[in-house]
Order: sequence, then C-alpha cells, then structure tokens
Amino acid sequence: MSKNKKKLGDILVDAQLITHSELQKALTISRESNARLGKVLVELGFVTDDQITEFLGEQFGFPFMKLSNVIVDPEAINLIPKNLVTKHKALPLFRNEEKLTVAISDPLNIFAIDDYEAHTGLQVSLVLSAASEIDGNIDK
Repeated sequence: MSKNKKKLGDILVDAQLITHSELQKALTISRESNARLGKVLVELGFVTDDQITEFLGEQFGFPFMKLSNVIVDPEAINLIPKNLVTKHKALPLFRNEEKLTVAISDPLNIFAIDDYEAHTGLQVSLVLSAASEIDGNIDK
C-alpha cells in the first residue's frame, strides 16, 4: 500500500460517517481485541457493513458490488469447491473468458486469489461486497 493512501478511519471521518471520537473509541477496542477496525465500527453501530465495504473498496481500489443486484452465474460457482468458498468467504460471481470475478469482503485476503487462480487456471478479478451478503449467498 502506498504511503499516500488514507487510512479507513480517516476516510470515514472525512466522509462524515463517523466522528473523530467514535473513531478513537473504535481504534481502542480494535487494538485491545485484535479485531479489524471495520468490524468494530459495524459492531458498535457507527456504520453499516455496506458502508465499510464500500469505503474499503475506495481505500484499496476495488469496485463495490451489492450482491442483491447481481445474478450469480452457477457455472462460476461450480468452478470452486464449496469448502474453498466457505474457507475464504469469497464468492465466484461470473466467468468472462479467462477471468473469474469474485466477491470478497476482505481485500487483504490474497490467499483466496492464489487458491482460486491455482484451482481454475483463470485470472481472478475482485469486487468487494458486504460479508453478510457473501455469507447469505454461500448458504444458498
């Protein structure tokens, strides 16, 4: 990550989704519990899962996609064993020639990309989606 990238908390404060004091409270809890800041902010009710995911996309340069607006291609899902999908919480959405588009909530999960590319021989392209939406689609 480049030094010029803003931290998630700063992005959320700048967007006026949280206050500076809410950020400080969440950072303290995050450090004490070794939990990710986004998860803590959602658990505290300061932001929604969708808001965190959308701003993570902005921070890491991935598009945000609401899965309720997407028809998942069964062929894409069948390319990856369910145990890998569950393990990585990364949902294959569709295949376009040599590219597999995958929804993930954690943009730092490079293991999912590596596993999916090794398993399929396809290039993986990520979109970010809320963890709750991914979980809901995995369970279908």
